[in-house]
Amino acid sequence: MKASEYSPTCTWIGEDAPSHRSSCNQPSVLGKSYCCDHVWRVYQEGSAVKPRKKAEGQRNSLQDLVDDFNAVVEELSMEDEV
Repeated sequence: MKASEYSPTCTWIGEDAPSHRSSCNQPSVLGKSYCCDHVWRVYQEGSAVKPRKKAEGQRNSLQDLVDDFNAVVEELSMEDEV
């Protein structure tokens, strides 16, 4: 992306519902959509993206276990029928 494609002002909209109606409007850091006060919040380690990916991985692992369990139960029930 070119620097000209970024917003010239910070696009931070706040953390709580009432402040979502107004943005920061400070000058943004070159090449980013946020001012220097907010850019670290968006790109810091442990930001919102990392926990979502971790939770998604945990859900997928749990679903794999459930699927394996159900397959074993089905296999055992077929053996009982024979």
